[in-house]
Amino acid sequence: MHASKGSDENWAALVDRLEEGIPLLVEDFLHDLQGSRMYAGGTVARDDLTGTAEETFRSVVAALRSIDALPALVGAAQDLGRRRAHQGVDMRDLVDAVQLDFTVLWRRLLSYAEDGLRDVLVEHVETVHRVVDRYAFTAREEFLRETARTEQDLRLTNRRYLSRLFSDGTLTEENYTEIAAGLGVTSDAVFELALFGPEEVVSIRRAAARELACGSVLGHEVGQTYVVIQVAGGGTGLAEVLADHGGVLYRRLGGLADVRVAVQGGADILRAHRGLRRLHTAEELLPGALFRYARTRLIPGYLSEAGDGLGELQGRAGEQVVDTVQMYLRTGTVKSTASSMYCHRNTVVNRLRTFEDATGLDVSVPGQAMEALLLLTGR
Repeated sequence: MHASKGSDENWAALVDRLEEGIPLLVEDFLHDLQGSRMYAGGTVARDDLTGTAEETFRSVVAALRSIDALPALVGAAQDLGRRRAHQGVDMRDLVDAVQLDFTVLWRRLLSYAEDGLRDVLVEHVETVHRVVDRYAFTAREEFLRETARTEQDLRLTNRRYLSRLFSDGTLTEENYTEIAAGLGVTSDAVFELALFGPEEVVSIRRAAARELACGSVLGHEVGQTYVVIQVAGGGTGLAEVLADHGGVLYRRLGGLADVRVAVQGGADILRAHRGLRRLHTAEELLPGALFRYARTRLIPGYLSEAGDGLGELQGRAGEQVVDTVQMYLRTGTVKSTASSMYCHRNTVVNRLRTFEDATGLDVSVPGQAMEALLLLTGR
């Protein structure tokens, strides 16, 4: 069937309306998806679903406008198939979700065509079917190919299960058991966990290349954080393998459920301590993270005057005062602090008094000692 020039112009106008309405298409898709059982259990994060839906509709609309956009359509479908394979999605969910994309799109086309353009839509229905079938076929075939490749690569297999572990939504005990089986561990094992910023990813993969390759250490990107997991006692500890890399370490987490929680909390701790130069335990960094959270979310300006006073402790003498206070906070007594720092007890007392004069915090008072700890670790 050959369309007339006027029909082509009307089709172009119809596609223009479709392109302008892409946000509505995405909204309709997410609404219909929520009412189905596709991707149940939060296998795919909502942000991922939103972004993928928009990318799908844009590539389809472009292909409806011009056959020259078909290569881009194929590329988008391949990306979707690979990504869903890595996330451990059931292929039926992928196929159903793609079908839903086009159910939503066709419904919108029919709505736009009611303005005297039904004949135009009928003339181009073959184009719509061709584009839809090409996208659906390509996504499905790429999913199958990537699944086959994944089964031959241990790291990719692990990535699928880790994607499920760190996905949005609630996980049941059965989910944890399935994920653990896929990773070759038990769901209640004790784990070590380390988290790093994106700038450390390349060096981490190099430092732990052997462990990552054999699967004794698992690595996965969660948002802007690179996560490394190992069963505690299963080999050389992460504290030794990754000691020189700036990050947060959890030494013992009881089960995959705790690992999942710690990844969320650890990312917050990491954001509160940018520029780390070595691996620190979460316990070391927690006070500083709490201080930043209190100052930005709970009490604006918290300890700001004490912070200004701390900034006045300059030079070598100021460093000695701060070092002495930190040692006192660790030991709890003037005598132990003096012994640890190889100085006279009066020197310790004088430095503690200097700190109090500058910040207003008397570290011999428990409540003020806690605030001093928050202030010093949050610098």
